[in-house]
Amino acid sequence: MKILLLSALFIIFISQSALSVELKKSNGLLIKSQDSIIDFKKGVNTYKNNVVITTNEFELKADKVIEFKENNITIKAEAYGSPVKFKQFNASGKKLMFGDARKAYYYRLENKVILFNYTLTNENGDRMIGQKGDFILESLLTNY
Repeated sequence: MKILLLSALFIIFISQSALSVELKKSNGLLIKSQDSIIDFKKGVNTYKNNVVITTNEFELKADKVIEFKENNITIKAEAYGSPVKFKQFNASGKKLMFGDARKAYYYRLENKVILFNYTLTNENGDRMIGQKGDFILESLLTNY
């Protein structure tokens, strides 16, 4: 009976949204959000409301992010928002480009971000507008 009660409390605790969630990932990602649903079994986590994904090379701010994991490593993250805010940095932290997109996909192993319906401004003030853009980030994250 105690095991059943503890299991029920654990499920309620995991399924309830926290006021603020901050998860430091071993693979170099930091995800912050106001609400989250973590599914350890399926490896699909959903973050909502003021979601921020940060790495050494970029920052995404979105209304909703769905993270896909394999063997406890983030493989892909899909960001949706009105709009999704994107910033890319170089190794010294200098902002290379910034802008808005309707949605963004981050592919961890390829170390790239795909932006959809985007407008970006680079460090020289030049603007790029497109329906879909693949942006390969400077270096591969090696800390798995």
